[in-house]
Amino acid sequence: MLLYNSLIFSLYLAVQPFDWVSFSMVQKINKEGKTSTSSATVFFANNSDLVVHYDSPMDIYVINNKEGEMKLYNPAENSVFYRMNYQMSSESNQFYYFLMGRTDDMGLREIGFSLSGSRLEDGLLISTYLAPPNVRKYFWEVELVHKGKNPIFIGYKGEKGNYIKKVFYYSYETIGSIDFPKSITEISYISKKDSIISKTYFDSFQLNNPADREFIEFEVPSNARLIE
Repeated sequence: MLLYNSLIFSLYLAVQPFDWVSFSMVQKINKEGKTSTSSATVFFANNSDLVVHYDSPMDIYVINNKEGEMKLYNPAENSVFYRMNYQMSSESNQFYYFLMGRTDDMGLREIGFSLSGSRLEDGLLISTYLAPPNVRKYFWEVELVHKGKNPIFIGYKGEKGNYIKKVFYYSYETIGSIDFPKSITEISYISKKDSIISKTYFDSFQLNNPADREFIEFEVPSNARLIE
């Protein structure tokens, strides 16, 4: 445990302050042999405000904050869909953990997971977290693998030890003192013979770009039609 604590301490290196970060995102999802693609630009502020502007397959803004307030705005229809749920907080998003230097446990302890063990294997730190009772209907335990200070794999397991979901992080890029993966692959196992594979690619990272301010401060027009 002492070894684990010393390694985790090294993960809390100070992150260079920033006002906001922007980057491009392309996501490809394969389900039942069909692939769908979406592209967007992501804007994340140091107060955890998150704006994702999708330009494909349609023009949509997703606006999210740490309180769990989420708005989906469609400029073409001037319509907005609104939801408030703390579980949708922008601080439970993967972007938050990478950008704010919180990748030591990827937020698992915050939602009640408890560390059950850790080991070093081939230079990798492998940690196992047990799920709290209210989460066990989804996952029983999570395996988190770090290479150095960066996570490279998260595996979500069921009661029988079978993988329900796998997430792989690849090709880290350093922006200031922030390490961010340039690609993420997620595999969700629907059944023994079927799965959903999502591949997300990130690029064009920028810190405090003045041109991004209008997006960071974007507000839904007051006359937008509310969709119930």
